[in-house]
Amino acid sequence: MLRIVAAALCLVIGLPATASAAVPARIIADPIGLGIDASAYVLMEGHTGQILAAHNAHVLRPPASTTKALTALIALETLPLARTLTASRRAAEAREGSAIGFEVGERHTVEDLLRALLLKSANDAAIVLAEGIDGTVERFVARMNRRARALGAERSMFANPHGLHDPRHLATARDLALIARAAMRNEDFARLVAMRTAPYAGPTAPIELVNRNRLLWQLDGADGIKTGFVNESGQCLIGSASRDGRRLITVLLDAPFVFRDTRALIGHGFAKTRLQTLVRRGETLARYGAVGALGEVEARAAQDVSWTMPVGARASVKPIATVGLRAPVDAEQIIGEAEVRVDDEIIGHVPLIADRALRRESVLTSILRWVFRWFGRASVGLRPRPAAAASSPFAAVPAERFAVPLVVTDAAGVTHRFVAPPRRVVSIAPSVTEMLYAVGAEDQVVGVSAADDHPTRVRDKPRVGGFQVDDERVAAQRPDLVIGVLGLQADVLARLRRAGHRVFAVDGRSLEATAAAIQVVGRVMGRPEAAARIAAGLRAQVAAVRARVAPKPIPAVYVEVWDQPFLTVGRDTLLDDLIRIAGGRNVFADVRGWPQVAEEEIVRRSPDVVLLLGKTAARVRARAAWRSVPALKNGRVYELDASLVTRPGPRLGEGAEHVARLLYPAHRGDATPR
Repeated sequence: MLRIVAAALCLVIGLPATASAAVPARIIADPIGLGIDASAYVLMEGHTGQILAAHNAHVLRPPASTTKALTALIALETLPLARTLTASRRAAEAREGSAIGFEVGERHTVEDLLRALLLKSANDAAIVLAEGIDGTVERFVARMNRRARALGAERSMFANPHGLHDPRHLATARDLALIARAAMRNEDFARLVAMRTAPYAGPTAPIELVNRNRLLWQLDGADGIKTGFVNESGQCLIGSASRDGRRLITVLLDAPFVFRDTRALIGHGFAKTRLQTLVRRGETLARYGAVGALGEVEARAAQDVSWTMPVGARASVKPIATVGLRAPVDAEQIIGEAEVRVDDEIIGHVPLIADRALRRESVLTSILRWVFRWFGRASVGLRPRPAAAASSPFAAVPAERFAVPLVVTDAAGVTHRFVAPPRRVVSIAPSVTEMLYAVGAEDQVVGVSAADDHPTRVRDKPRVGGFQVDDERVAAQRPDLVIGVLGLQADVLARLRRAGHRVFAVDGRSLEATAAAIQVVGRVMGRPEAAARIAAGLRAQVAAVRARVAPKPIPAVYVEVWDQPFLTVGRDTLLDDLIRIAGGRNVFADVRGWPQVAEEEIVRRSPDVVLLLGKTAARVRARAAWRSVPALKNGRVYELDASLVTRPGPRLGEGAEHVARLLYPAHRGDATPR
C-alpha cells in the first residue's frame, strides 16, 4: 500500500520515489545472473563512477559500520595524522558493539584512531574523532551530511559517526559507493583500508589490529574498504579491488554471503568490461571554417573521455559542426562538440575548442569573395567554409537564432550550447510545464507528464507517462530538448540522456532556485524578457510575505506527507523553504530531505501547526497519542493545496502566501482549519 501511495504522490507533486521507503523486507533479485544474494548492491567503476551493475541501488537501508568510511574521510580531510585527541566520558562509555575501550582522558594520535576505526571497526574511536573535529558528535553528524551531499550522496541521511542502529540513520548502496570512490582517492585512506594488520598504541603496550575485511585475503587485488553489521542491517560490505590500472568498488547491503558475492561481482566486472579512453584532451577531431575569416581552425577535444564498456562493444566519436560560426575566433574558444557513442548509445558530448585564433577578413577580401561567388569562380586562398554536418542537433531549429550562441550550464552540471531556441520540447514535470507556459513557449511544447493539469489548456498536449516516464512516448514526440527537475527526476533524466535525448535539468529545492530556473528556461526558449518579469514578480511576492510575517512569533510546524509510515519534510526541500519564508520553523529541519520519522518523535517535538499534503485532517485529529500536541489542542491542523506548495514553478509566490495565511490565521482572518 505504501508503495502505491508513494507512486501517487510522485505523480501529483513530484516526490522522489524512494523518499518514503522504510527499511524494506528482503527482496532478492539478481539482474546480472550471478546468484548475488543481497537486498541491495552496486558495482561501480572507480575511475569514471559508472554503475556497471546494481539492484535496489537507491533504496534506503541501515548502513551499519560502512558509515565509518565517511567518518574516516572527513577526519583525513580535517586533521593531521600526528594530531593527538583525548577520549571524553562519552567516548569512554561507548562500549556497545565493537570498541577499543578507552578510559576518560586517554590520548591517541589520529593515525591510531583511524586504524582502530577502519580495521577493528571501533565505535568509540568514531566518537573521539567526531568530538576532536567539531567538539560534539551532533555537530560532526551535521558535517557528515553536508559532506555526503557534496559528494553526490543526496538520499542518505546520517545520525551518528559509527553506524550503530538509529531509525534516522539510512543510506543507499549508490551513495555509499560514491563516498567510497571519493575516499579511495585519499592516499592515506587507501593505505589504511588496505592494511591486513596494523600496530596500535595500546594504553600499556602496543597491540596488533587485524582487519575484519576478509576480502583482503580472499581476492586478487583487493585493497579495501569496510565491513558492517548490526541486526537491523544484516551483513554489509564496501569492497574494492585494483587490477591493471582499474579499480572496481562494490557495495552490498544485507548480504548473508557478503564476501562470496563481492568476489563474484568484482570478478564479473573485470572479466566482462574494459576501461577505455575514447577521446584524449587536445586530440584534433575536425577542421572548421568561419564566416568572415580566411583559413580554418583545428577543432580539438577540450577534455578526456574515458568509459567502461562491455567486452566487444565499439566506440565512435562524431564531430558536430557549429552552425553560424563567425570570425573573429579566439584560441581555445568552444566552436562545436563531438558526440561520443558506445554501440548505439550516446554516452556524452565533448566540447571542441579552436587550436588558434582566426582574424576577421578585410572589407576588400569580403567584396572579392562576394564577387567570385557571384560569378561562380574560384580564388586562390579563398576557400568556402565547410557546411554543417547534416546530423547536427542544431539543424532542425527555429529560424530565429540567438545573436550569439547561448552557453548555459544546467542544474546537473552539464554545459549546453544553443544557437537557437528549441522547437520541440518535452516537459516531464508539471512545474517545468508551468514555467514554459508562463514564459510564452506553449507552442514549443510537444509533450508533458501525466500529472500536468495547469494551466487547463495543457490538457490538449500529448502525455509521456508518469513519474518514471515512458521512453517510447518521449521518443515519439521527436524532441529537440527534454526538461525535468534534477532532485526529483535525476534517474529519469540520466536514462533519457543515455537514450540519446538532449536533456536539460533545473533545480527546484528552494524558491530562489525556482526563480533562477525560470530565468534560464526563458533564455533557452528565446523568451528572456518574459522570464525575467516572472522571476522578478515571484521574488517580489516572497519579499512581501517575509515583510508581513517578520514581526510575528514563529510557530513550530510539522508537515505530514503520509502517515503509514510517518513521512515528513526536512531541510533542503522546497516545503522547508516555504515554511521559513512564511515565518515558521520546521520541527524536522535538522534532518535532510524527506525522512521517515517515529510518531513518538513528532509528539515530542510539539508542533504548533500541522500541515497536511493529503485529505487526512480528520484522521489526525482523532489520534489519541497526539492529545498533548499544541496544534491539536488549538485546532491548528490544515490541509495544504499541494499544487501550490510542491511544484517549483511560477505559482510558488501564491504558495508562500498560502502557507503564511495558514500559519497566521489570526492576522489574516482567512484560514480555516479543515
